[in-house]
Amino acid sequence: MLKLMLKLMQTDNEVKHFEIVVPVYNEERQLKHSIMILYDFLNEKYPSSQWRVTIANNGSRDCTKEIALELTKKYEKIKYFNLDEKGFGKAVKSVWRGSSYSILGFMDLDLATDLKHLPEAIDTFQDRDVDIVVGSRLLPESVVENRTLLREITSRVFNFILKKYLRVNFSDGMCGFKFIKKESYAKLVEFGVQNDGWFFSTELLIIADFLNLKMYELPVHWVDNEDSKVQLIDLVKKYLIEMRRVKSRLRNGKK
Repeated sequence: MLKLMLKLMQTDNEVKHFEIVVPVYNEERQLKHSIMILYDFLNEKYPSSQWRVTIANNGSRDCTKEIALELTKKYEKIKYFNLDEKGFGKAVKSVWRGSSYSILGFMDLDLATDLKHLPEAIDTFQDRDVDIVVGSRLLPESVVENRTLLREITSRVFNFILKKYLRVNFSDGMCGFKFIKKESYAKLVEFGVQNDGWFFSTELLIIADFLNLKMYELPVHWVDNEDSKVQLIDLVKKYLIEMRRVKSRLRNGKK
């Protein structure tokens, strides 16, 4: 009861304002449906002054751009960013660079992470002294559904290698559900967050861990998307190459 009363007494300046980036590539079939689910959820939970969703199109060749622009015309809190070339990390970084919100985040369009975790993530910044809140599918309390054995094994092996090779302290480097304080992200930019592809999601955590930023892992309920465009084996190969590059940079303690 006391905790609830304190939250109700918060001034607008004390409330965390956040921007969620949703990177998209050739998502004409799913875009409107998923964004509307996310919009309705946020609109019900938070005042409009507190949040924004930005669709970050990176090199789509279908009707993704047209659908996204229609959504921005209809809903003020949905924005659109266009990147001509493909690049998950580049799209997220480009939006975050110009954001005025105190909390920066990204999540997958397929909404694989249950939206009930969104308020939990935002509240964590108010309830705990943390720089980053990340979803994890590999904690004891996590629930993962609809995942093939190949994906499960690949995920666990990758994260095992990540922990042993780079000695990181987080459990899941690949979950597409991450939030960070704007001032904390600035420290990562200063050090050098370089990757423009999918590995950006992991590189972000590796460098944050190296700089001793305070990270909180949130156990999530995750439903794997059978229609995922991610080519798992190819992605892991690229990740292993990038891990070697990052380790070399960290060893030298420079960009």
